[in-house]
Amino acid sequence: YQSEELVKYWENGEPIELPEYKQRKEIRGVWVSNVANIDTPKGLPMEEYVEARDINEGFRKGKLGYHDTDIMPWYVEQLSTHQRPFFSTLFTQSTHSPYDYPKIFEEIEWPKIEKQYVNSAHYTDIALKMFMDKAKQQPWYDSTLFVFVADHSHATYKNHALESFEHHRIPML
Repeated sequence: YQSEELVKYWENGEPIELPEYKQRKEIRGVWVSNVANIDTPKGLPMEEYVEARDINEGFRKGKLGYHDTDIMPWYVEQLSTHQRPFFSTLFTQSTHSPYDYPKIFEEIEWPKIEKQYVNSAHYTDIALKMFMDKAKQQPWYDSTLFVFVADHSHATYKNHALESFEHHRIPML
């Protein structure tokens, strides 16, 4: 990552890049990847990197990593061990092809090309609710900004090329 690509914050009307902001505010960064077959981008402004192979909790493993309904409540517990303020990310896998998730709900009927993705997103919604319900019980909840964002889109009837802008145009909540 180039420094001009990093998120900028504003302090006293001037932009500050994330690494400098974190250093000024003494914020510790932690990257957690739940995906077994991905190299963590070590150029990110983080002090600690936890990868799927480092997590030994006896969780159920899917094709790409641990299932979100296992990893998200665990992640809340991990966040609670960090001194505040903290900056952390969790890279999950259930909404990524091959859409491997436990069938813990009645599947949504949807056109075939997007059905697996739509149902994996429904599963992720369940896991996010578990995460937020547990996070609400933590002392850091009221002073925490939560940002949910994907890294790219999925196969659709529009058939966008993987390297296209359209494939990477995603919502941020």
